[in-house]
Amino acid sequence: MISNLKMNVIYNILTTVLITLLQLVILIVISKFDSTESVGLLTLGLAITAPILLLSRLNLRSAYNSDYLNEFTFNQYHTLRIMLTVLYILLSFIVIQFFSLPFKDECFIYSIVIWKAIESISDMIYAYFQKKTNMRVVFYINLWKVTLTIILFMMTYFIFEDIVLAFMSLITIHLLFLVIEYRKLNKYIDFKLMKNFDTKKLLALTIPLGVAHFLTSMNVNVPRYSLQYIGNAEQLGVYGSLFYLITAGTYIIIAINNAVLPGQSEMRHKLGFREVKKLNQKLNMLIFLLVLPIFVISLLYGDLIIGIIFNEKIASYKKEFIFVILIALIQYLNINLENVYLTYQLYKAQMRFNLFYFMIIAPLSFILTLYQGIFGAILAVLITELVMYVIKLIFINRKVGDYT
Repeated sequence: MISNLKMNVIYNILTTVLITLLQLVILIVISKFDSTESVGLLTLGLAITAPILLLSRLNLRSAYNSDYLNEFTFNQYHTLRIMLTVLYILLSFIVIQFFSLPFKDECFIYSIVIWKAIESISDMIYAYFQKKTNMRVVFYINLWKVTLTIILFMMTYFIFEDIVLAFMSLITIHLLFLVIEYRKLNKYIDFKLMKNFDTKKLLALTIPLGVAHFLTSMNVNVPRYSLQYIGNAEQLGVYGSLFYLITAGTYIIIAINNAVLPGQSEMRHKLGFREVKKLNQKLNMLIFLLVLPIFVISLLYGDLIIGIIFNEKIASYKKEFIFVILIALIQYLNINLENVYLTYQLYKAQMRFNLFYFMIIAPLSFILTLYQGIFGAILAVLITELVMYVIKLIFINRKVGDYT
């Protein structure tokens, strides 16, 4: 029989595939039936709001799942997520005002903010089922949610030819399923918002992790900012489309690591670093088996693949796409390594690493983008990812021990 942990990993991956499929459908509809400039606006909207969102999340899902000793209850983690999500919405609406966008473009980005806020609350609900190795529940909820969202999103867009209305239909479905998720949660736990608990202690534990993820988002988006400042909306749309293809893979790798994290945390306490390291190596081997065939295919048919998924304008960037695949390989290895840091609750170390990443990517992005455009922005990411992986690998072995 397949163990609960393995089934949890499988259902977590399947759930992530569904969520990724939804975002891919949105991107394809916009690029094929609207314009590359609209893809650029979507990319800008995510670039504006994502750092605030990740900071507000404090990566509470991973903190909850790595809390093997149950120092805090689920209700405490979830209450904090609700409070910070409200703050995320308010801050995002304020930041959007500084970009002086046309009213319709502002509405488009507002809808992205609300969509991601709902996802953030659902993410914390999923954390409970993940820790209880019951991701099967989450998978079936998302199977229906994604299916209905895709249908309603496409129907709304093709009937009204309005992307903002299409996003409003998406938000409606997500709100409906949020109610369903809460009802499902109440069958397993006496869920309630907490009025009095040691918020400061939980914040002290998770703020470094939140800052680390804020910096991660900033690091991802700095090349986008450089393209927005130096280039134009079309270039930003091309960059966003190419990177979304590996972002989809990122979600899957994160899903695998999220599902493994509770068991890996137990492994840390019972078996030690040697076994944690072995598991990390197995996950790395999985990444090589997945990415290397894709790299070979992209060398041969990269332009054809991009043209089918998006449009002919984006398909002309085959060289850039090949380098993006190389970035995927290093980036996925970094995600596996970061999960080891989560296992040992080295949140402050992650925050410092991400700050160092920012110090490299920020000047490199603007310099290389200025001289090489999109390719320069991509090259800056590749160099930085490679440097940071080597540094993190050296540090974790020295900090925790070489196979001790």
